Amino acid sequence: MFTTNMNLIYSKCYYSFIKKANEIEQAIKKALKSSCGITHTQLNILSILEQEYPNPVNSNFIKNNLIISSSPDLTRLIDRLVKKELVERYTCPTNRREVNIVINPKGIETYKKAHKHAKQVTKNYFSEDLTEEEARTLYKILSKINI
Repeated sequence: MFTTNMNLIYSKCYYSFIKKANEIEQAIKKALKSSCGITHTQLNILSILEQEYPNPVNSNFIKNNLIISSSPDLTRLIDRLVKKELVERYTCPTNRREVNIVINPKGIETYKKAHKHAKQVTKNYFSEDLTEEEARTLYKILSKINI
């Protein structure tokens, strides 16, 4: 036999996890687009900036802290957030080659609204299928494998 039963269960776990993660990702994307007009990656950037507020950060800091990978490059993502007037970008006063990015009050408001919608979508997915005890167990397992 090419695959053992033990390997089969790991494969089933992997594919089940990927399928559910994709379903949740799509639902979050839909909720964010309809409620706030932002993408999941833009929410991730706003989250990073909100955590650092009022301190500005540079694009390397954002890139190193992104959870969600993005297809467009970071500069274009920041450009879109600037155009939506959610963040401000300016040249660093001590290093002219560095660009600082900071979230503004409108960005904080948008982040909080979008985060609330994303949390509700996630809660709905798990609370419909898992008890609170099962969710705690799942969290422990995911933490164990560094997810």
